[in-house]
Amino acid sequence: MSRTLFVIFVTVLVIACAPRPALSGTELQAKDAPDFTLTDGLSGNAVSLSSLRGRVVVLSFL
Repeated sequence: MSRTLFVIFVTVLVIACAPRPALSGTELQAKDAPDFTLTDGLSGNAVSLSSLRGRVVVLSFL
């Protein structure tokens, strides 16, 4: 029993002391999405992203 607790304690200690990866890289900057046109699956009409400016857009690729 005490050996099992010792092994668990050492394992937790090693994991807790392991170096964490540095967060590096470039900071993302907001960009406008490129304009594109899709066909509405229900009505068959063409819809462009620019025509939906200012509205919430949800795309589902099923």
